[in-house]
Amino acid sequence: MEYGGLSVSSEAESGTAALVSYEEKQFGWAREELNRGNLDAVCGGTTDILVSYREGMLWQVGDVVTLHAPLGERQVRVAGILSSANASCPAGSLGYIICSEELFTEIVGAVGYAAIDVQLGGGRLLEDGKIADSGKPSEGGKAMDSDKLADGGKLTDSGSDGTVSAIRSLLPADCTLADKRLSNEESQSSYYTGAVFIYGFLIIIALMTVFNIFNSMNASVAARTRQYGVMRSIGMGAGQLYRMIAAEAATYAVLGCIAGCVLGLPLNKMMFRFLIADKWGIGWRLPAPSLALIVILCFGSAALAIRRPIRKIGRLSIVDTIKLQQ
Repeated sequence: MEYGGLSVSSEAESGTAALVSYEEKQFGWAREELNRGNLDAVCGGTTDILVSYREGMLWQVGDVVTLHAPLGERQVRVAGILSSANASCPAGSLGYIICSEELFTEIVGAVGYAAIDVQLGGGRLLEDGKIADSGKPSEGGKAMDSDKLADGGKLTDSGSDGTVSAIRSLLPADCTLADKRLSNEESQSSYYTGAVFIYGFLIIIALMTVFNIFNSMNASVAARTRQYGVMRSIGMGAGQLYRMIAAEAATYAVLGCIAGCVLGLPLNKMMFRFLIADKWGIGWRLPAPSLALIVILCFGSAALAIRRPIRKIGRLSIVDTIKLQQ
Protein backbone atom coordinates (compact mmCIF):
# COMPACT_ATOMS: atom_id res chain seq x y z
CA MET A 1 0.00 0.00 0.00
CA GLU A 2 1.16 3.54 -0.72
CA TYR A 3 0.29 7.02 0.46
CA GLY A 4 2.04 9.98 -1.15
CA GLY A 5 2.54 13.47 0.21
CA LEU A 6 2.59 12.45 3.88
CA SER A 7 3.63 15.34 6.15
CA VAL A 8 6.55 14.37 8.40
CA SER A 9 8.32 16.38 11.09
CA SER A 10 11.28 15.78 13.39
CA GLU A 11 14.00 17.68 15.20
CA ALA A 12 16.46 17.04 12.36
CA GLU A 13 14.29 17.92 9.32
CA SER A 14 10.69 18.16 8.16
CA GLY A 15 8.89 17.80 4.86
CA THR A 16 6.85 15.29 2.90
CA ALA A 17 7.42 11.62 2.26
CA ALA A 18 5.77 8.70 0.50
CA LEU A 19 4.57 6.08 2.97
CA VAL A 20 4.90 2.52 1.67
CA SER A 21 3.85 -0.69 3.42
CA TYR A 22 5.86 -3.90 3.10
CA GLU A 23 4.77 -7.42 3.95
CA GLU A 24 6.91 -10.27 5.22
CA LYS A 25 8.55 -11.29 1.93
CA GLN A 26 9.21 -7.70 0.93
CA PHE A 27 10.95 -7.12 4.25
CA GLY A 28 13.02 -10.21 3.50
CA TRP A 29 14.05 -8.76 0.15
CA ALA A 30 14.82 -5.41 1.83
CA ARG A 31 17.51 -7.02 3.98
CA GLU A 32 19.83 -6.96 0.98
CA GLU A 33 19.40 -3.16 0.78
CA LEU A 34 19.75 -2.41 4.51
CA ASN A 35 22.66 -0.02 5.08
CA ARG A 36 22.30 0.63 8.79
CA GLY A 37 20.02 -0.42 11.61
CA ASN A 38 17.69 -3.40 11.96
CA LEU A 39 14.35 -4.14 10.30
CA ASP A 40 13.14 -6.93 12.60
CA ALA A 41 11.24 -4.46 14.79
CA VAL A 42 9.58 -2.92 11.72
CA CYS A 43 8.20 -6.17 10.31
CA GLY A 44 4.82 -6.62 12.01
CA GLY A 45 5.37 -3.75 14.47
CA THR A 46 3.65 -0.38 14.77
CA THR A 47 6.35 1.76 16.41
CA ASP A 48 9.31 1.56 14.01
CA ILE A 49 9.90 2.51 10.38
CA LEU A 50 12.55 2.28 7.68
CA VAL A 51 13.61 5.22 5.52
CA SER A 52 15.26 5.27 2.10
CA TYR A 53 18.63 6.95 1.76
CA ARG A 54 18.88 10.26 -0.05
CA GLU A 55 21.71 12.71 -0.54
CA GLY A 56 21.95 15.18 2.30
CA MET A 57 19.89 13.05 4.68
CA LEU A 58 19.96 14.23 8.32
CA TRP A 59 18.01 11.35 9.83
CA GLN A 60 19.92 8.76 11.79
CA VAL A 61 18.97 5.36 13.18
CA GLY A 62 17.13 5.93 16.45
CA ASP A 63 15.64 9.33 15.58
CA VAL A 64 11.98 9.90 16.47
CA VAL A 65 9.77 11.38 13.74
CA THR A 66 6.12 12.39 13.72
CA LEU A 67 3.83 11.20 10.93
CA HIS A 68 0.91 13.57 10.30
CA ALA A 69 -1.39 10.94 8.82
CA PRO A 70 -5.11 11.15 7.88
CA LEU A 71 -6.16 9.15 10.98
CA GLY A 72 -4.04 11.13 13.41
CA GLU A 73 -0.45 11.81 14.34
CA ARG A 74 1.90 8.99 15.24
CA GLN A 75 5.43 9.15 16.62
CA VAL A 76 7.69 6.41 15.31
CA ARG A 77 11.37 5.54 15.52
CA VAL A 78 13.76 5.21 12.56
CA ALA A 79 14.95 1.61 12.92
CA GLY A 80 16.98 1.37 9.72
CA ILE A 81 18.08 3.05 6.49
CA LEU A 82 17.68 1.34 3.11
CA SER A 83 19.74 2.12 0.02
CA SER A 84 16.53 2.21 -2.06
CA ALA A 85 12.80 1.51 -1.85
CA ASN A 86 10.45 -0.29 -4.22
CA ALA A 87 7.40 1.90 -4.85
CA SER A 88 5.35 3.18 -7.76
CA CYS A 89 4.39 6.58 -6.32
CA PRO A 90 6.85 9.51 -6.45
CA ALA A 91 8.97 10.17 -3.38
CA GLY A 92 8.54 13.29 -1.30
CA SER A 93 11.20 15.73 -0.18
CA LEU A 94 12.20 13.26 2.54
CA GLY A 95 12.12 10.21 0.26
CA TYR A 96 10.27 7.02 1.16
CA ILE A 97 9.16 5.76 4.56
CA ILE A 98 8.60 2.00 4.79
CA CYS A 99 6.38 0.54 7.49
CA SER A 100 4.44 -2.62 8.23
CA GLU A 101 0.93 -3.16 6.89
CA GLU A 102 -0.42 -2.96 10.46
CA LEU A 103 1.03 0.51 11.01
CA PHE A 104 -0.09 1.69 7.59
CA THR A 105 -3.68 0.59 8.23
CA GLU A 106 -3.75 2.24 11.68
CA ILE A 107 -2.64 5.70 10.50
CA VAL A 108 -3.92 5.79 6.89
CA GLY A 109 -6.65 3.18 6.67
CA ALA A 110 -7.26 0.27 4.33
CA VAL A 111 -6.72 2.04 1.02
CA GLY A 112 -6.05 -1.13 -0.97
CA TYR A 113 -2.86 -2.36 -2.56
CA ALA A 114 -1.16 -0.03 -5.02
CA ALA A 115 1.38 -2.61 -6.18
CA ILE A 116 1.82 -6.38 -5.93
CA ASP A 117 5.31 -7.82 -6.35
CA VAL A 118 5.62 -11.26 -7.93
CA GLN A 119 8.91 -13.16 -7.94
CA LEU A 120 8.82 -15.89 -10.58
CA GLY A 121 10.33 -19.15 -9.41
CA GLY A 122 11.36 -22.37 -11.10
CA GLY A 123 8.16 -24.37 -10.67
CA ARG A 124 5.93 -25.91 -13.33
CA LEU A 125 2.44 -24.96 -14.36
CA LEU A 126 0.42 -28.15 -14.73
CA GLU A 127 -2.53 -28.78 -17.01
CA ASP A 128 -5.05 -27.66 -14.40
CA GLY A 129 -3.31 -24.30 -14.06
CA LYS A 130 -1.75 -24.91 -10.65
CA ILE A 131 1.85 -24.24 -9.80
CA ALA A 132 3.96 -27.18 -8.66
CA ASP A 133 7.05 -26.63 -6.49
CA SER A 134 6.68 -22.86 -6.79
CA GLY A 135 6.62 -22.50 -3.03
CA LYS A 136 10.27 -23.47 -2.85
CA PRO A 137 12.31 -20.30 -2.35
CA SER A 138 14.57 -19.36 -5.19
CA GLU A 139 18.04 -17.91 -4.73
CA GLY A 140 17.81 -14.89 -2.45
CA GLY A 141 14.87 -16.28 -0.49
CA LYS A 142 12.19 -15.14 -2.92
CA ALA A 143 9.30 -17.34 -3.93
CA MET A 144 6.04 -17.09 -5.86
CA ASP A 145 2.94 -17.63 -3.72
CA SER A 146 0.24 -17.84 -6.37
CA ASP A 147 -1.30 -21.31 -6.44
CA LYS A 148 -3.50 -20.79 -9.48
CA LEU A 149 -2.82 -18.54 -12.44
CA ALA A 150 -5.12 -19.60 -15.24
CA ASP A 151 -7.22 -22.53 -16.44
CA GLY A 152 -5.52 -24.83 -18.88
CA GLY A 153 -2.09 -24.69 -20.42
CA LYS A 154 1.00 -26.66 -19.62
CA LEU A 155 4.26 -24.83 -18.97
CA THR A 156 7.61 -26.22 -17.95
CA ASP A 157 8.88 -23.04 -16.27
CA SER A 158 6.91 -20.60 -14.12
CA GLY A 159 9.17 -17.79 -15.36
CA SER A 160 8.21 -18.26 -19.02
CA ASP A 161 6.25 -15.85 -21.23
CA GLY A 162 3.18 -18.05 -20.88
CA THR A 163 3.13 -17.60 -17.12
CA VAL A 164 3.43 -13.82 -17.46
CA SER A 165 0.57 -13.84 -19.98
CA ALA A 166 -1.50 -15.88 -17.53
CA ILE A 167 -0.85 -13.32 -14.80
CA ARG A 168 -1.70 -10.50 -17.19
CA SER A 169 -5.05 -12.09 -17.99
CA LEU A 170 -6.03 -11.91 -14.31
CA LEU A 171 -5.54 -8.15 -14.06
CA PRO A 172 -8.40 -5.64 -14.44
CA ALA A 173 -8.28 -3.18 -17.29
CA ASP A 174 -7.10 -0.30 -15.10
CA CYS A 175 -4.04 -2.22 -13.80
CA THR A 176 -0.57 -2.20 -15.31
CA LEU A 177 1.85 -5.11 -15.40
CA ALA A 178 5.55 -4.16 -15.28
CA ASP A 179 7.60 -7.07 -16.60
CA LYS A 180 11.14 -6.57 -15.30
CA ARG A 181 12.61 -9.86 -16.49
CA LEU A 182 14.46 -8.34 -19.44
CA SER A 183 15.77 -5.36 -17.46
CA ASN A 184 16.90 -7.69 -14.68
CA GLU A 185 18.75 -9.87 -17.20
CA GLU A 186 20.40 -6.79 -18.71
CA SER A 187 21.42 -5.56 -15.26
CA GLN A 188 22.83 -8.99 -14.43
CA SER A 189 24.74 -9.09 -17.71
CA SER A 190 26.13 -5.61 -17.08
CA TYR A 191 27.20 -6.70 -13.61
CA TYR A 192 29.02 -9.76 -14.92
CA THR A 193 30.68 -7.72 -17.67
CA GLY A 194 31.89 -5.16 -15.16
CA ALA A 195 33.04 -7.90 -12.79
CA VAL A 196 35.07 -9.61 -15.52
CA PHE A 197 36.73 -6.32 -16.45
CA ILE A 198 37.47 -5.23 -12.86
CA TYR A 199 38.65 -8.59 -11.55
CA GLY A 200 40.63 -9.23 -14.72
CA PHE A 201 42.39 -5.91 -14.18
CA LEU A 202 43.08 -6.86 -10.55
CA ILE A 203 44.52 -10.21 -11.62
CA ILE A 204 46.89 -8.46 -14.03
CA ILE A 205 48.03 -6.11 -11.24
CA ALA A 206 48.55 -9.07 -8.91
CA LEU A 207 50.65 -10.91 -11.52
CA MET A 208 52.75 -7.79 -12.09
CA THR A 209 53.31 -7.58 -8.34
CA VAL A 210 54.38 -11.22 -8.13
CA PHE A 211 56.77 -10.90 -11.08
CA ASN A 212 58.24 -7.71 -9.61
CA ILE A 213 58.89 -9.46 -6.29
CA PHE A 214 60.62 -12.35 -8.09
CA ASN A 215 62.76 -10.03 -10.21
CA SER A 216 63.70 -7.83 -7.24
CA MET A 217 64.80 -10.77 -5.11
CA ASN A 218 66.76 -12.39 -7.95
CA ALA A 219 68.52 -9.10 -8.73
CA SER A 220 69.27 -8.45 -5.05
CA VAL A 221 70.76 -11.89 -4.47
CA ALA A 222 72.73 -11.80 -7.73
CA ALA A 223 74.22 -8.40 -6.84
CA ARG A 224 75.43 -9.69 -3.47
CA THR A 225 76.68 -13.12 -4.49
CA ARG A 226 80.35 -12.23 -3.91
CA GLN A 227 79.57 -10.74 -0.48
CA TYR A 228 77.74 -13.93 0.43
CA GLY A 229 80.81 -15.93 -0.57
CA VAL A 230 83.06 -13.74 1.61
CA MET A 231 80.70 -14.21 4.56
CA ARG A 232 80.78 -17.96 4.13
CA SER A 233 84.60 -17.91 3.92
CA ILE A 234 84.89 -16.27 7.35
CA GLY A 235 82.59 -18.75 9.05
CA MET A 236 78.94 -17.96 8.23
CA GLY A 237 76.98 -21.16 7.93
CA ALA A 238 74.62 -21.98 5.08
CA GLY A 239 71.62 -21.81 7.42
CA GLN A 240 72.62 -18.33 8.61
CA LEU A 241 73.01 -17.19 5.01
CA TYR A 242 69.59 -18.51 4.07
CA ARG A 243 67.99 -16.81 7.07
CA MET A 244 69.62 -13.51 6.11
CA ILE A 245 68.20 -13.71 2.58
CA ALA A 246 64.80 -14.67 3.99
CA ALA A 247 64.93 -11.70 6.39
CA GLU A 248 65.69 -9.39 3.48
CA ALA A 249 62.72 -10.74 1.53
CA ALA A 250 60.44 -10.43 4.58
CA THR A 251 61.58 -6.82 5.05
CA TYR A 252 60.65 -6.01 1.45
CA ALA A 253 57.25 -7.66 1.93
CA VAL A 254 56.50 -5.85 5.22
CA LEU A 255 57.54 -2.44 3.89
CA GLY A 256 55.58 -3.03 0.69
CA CYS A 257 52.40 -3.97 2.60
CA ILE A 258 52.73 -0.96 4.91
CA ALA A 259 53.30 1.44 2.01
CA GLY A 260 50.40 -0.09 0.09
CA CYS A 261 48.03 0.29 3.04
CA VAL A 262 49.11 3.87 3.77
CA LEU A 263 48.62 4.92 0.14
CA GLY A 264 45.82 2.57 -0.91
CA LEU A 265 43.32 2.69 1.95
CA PRO A 266 42.70 6.48 1.80
CA LEU A 267 42.30 6.22 -1.99
CA ASN A 268 39.91 3.27 -1.57
CA LYS A 269 37.85 5.22 0.97
CA MET A 270 37.71 8.30 -1.24
CA MET A 271 36.61 6.37 -4.33
CA PHE A 272 34.04 4.42 -2.28
CA ARG A 273 32.54 7.66 -0.95
CA PHE A 274 32.27 9.27 -4.41
CA LEU A 275 31.04 6.19 -6.29
CA ILE A 276 28.88 4.35 -3.73
CA ALA A 277 28.35 6.10 -0.40
CA ASP A 278 26.99 9.38 -1.81
CA LYS A 279 24.52 7.51 -4.03
CA TRP A 280 23.29 4.67 -1.82
CA GLY A 281 24.41 5.73 1.65
CA ILE A 282 26.45 2.58 2.27
CA GLY A 283 29.14 3.21 4.87
CA TRP A 284 32.80 2.44 4.11
CA ARG A 285 34.32 -0.48 5.97
CA LEU A 286 37.88 -1.65 6.25
CA PRO A 287 38.32 -4.33 3.52
CA ALA A 288 39.88 -6.83 5.92
CA PRO A 289 39.46 -9.95 3.68
CA SER A 290 41.08 -8.17 0.72
CA LEU A 291 43.95 -6.90 2.89
CA ALA A 292 44.53 -10.39 4.27
CA LEU A 293 44.62 -11.82 0.73
CA ILE A 294 47.12 -9.16 -0.37
CA VAL A 295 49.39 -9.80 2.62
CA ILE A 296 49.31 -13.56 2.01
CA LEU A 297 50.09 -12.98 -1.68
CA CYS A 298 53.05 -10.72 -0.91
CA PHE A 299 54.62 -12.97 1.72
CA GLY A 300 53.94 -16.10 -0.33
CA SER A 301 55.55 -14.55 -3.40
CA ALA A 302 58.58 -13.43 -1.34
CA ALA A 303 58.97 -16.94 0.10
CA LEU A 304 58.88 -18.51 -3.37
CA ALA A 305 61.15 -15.84 -4.87
CA ILE A 306 64.13 -16.69 -2.63
CA ARG A 307 64.06 -20.44 -3.22
CA ARG A 308 65.84 -20.37 -6.60
CA PRO A 309 68.64 -17.95 -5.56
CA ILE A 310 69.23 -19.93 -2.34
CA ARG A 311 69.53 -23.21 -4.25
CA LYS A 312 71.88 -21.55 -6.73
CA ILE A 313 74.18 -20.26 -4.00
CA GLY A 314 74.03 -23.60 -2.18
CA ARG A 315 75.39 -25.45 -5.23
CA LEU A 316 78.45 -23.18 -5.54
CA SER A 317 81.59 -23.64 -3.52
CA ILE A 318 82.92 -20.76 -1.45
CA VAL A 319 85.76 -20.08 -3.93
CA ASP A 320 83.43 -20.14 -6.93
CA THR A 321 81.02 -17.81 -5.12
CA ILE A 322 83.77 -15.28 -4.45
CA LYS A 323 85.11 -15.48 -8.03
CA LEU A 324 81.65 -15.32 -9.62
CA GLN A 325 81.53 -11.55 -9.96
CA GLN A 326 85.23 -10.65 -9.95
